Amino acid sequence: MLRYAVRVDGSFGDDDTEALYAFQKVEGLPRTGVATPFVWRQLLLAKTPRPRWKLAAAITFIDQILETDKKAPRKQRHTAHRIWERIQREMPQVQLCERTLRGYVHERKLALGLAVQETF
Repeated sequence: MLRYAVRVDGSFGDDDTEALYAFQKVEGLPRTGVATPFVWRQLLLAKTPRPRWKLAAAITFIDQILETDKKAPRKQRHTAHRIWERIQREMPQVQLCERTLRGYVHERKLALGLAVQETF
């Protein structure tokens, strides 16, 4: 995730060049420092993930649940809703919306092989 505080002043200076070099490195592009039309297109398509401040307090708890689910039969694994209910009950200091949790649980289940990406 790149977060550069580059001031917009109408000229392409050293700060802009360094930010462009870093972007090209992260995206696997040739590190030229030149903003070609292709690089501009990549800049516009680049997605920077939003920080999950509230989720950070519960990540280890969620990951532990998902790790134990690897050993459980498929029908006995936790759903995102069930994990959210457990967080509400066992970690009342964590104020977390269920939708945020659902996204994280989905990503982690795919990464751990607990869910498959369905294609229709």
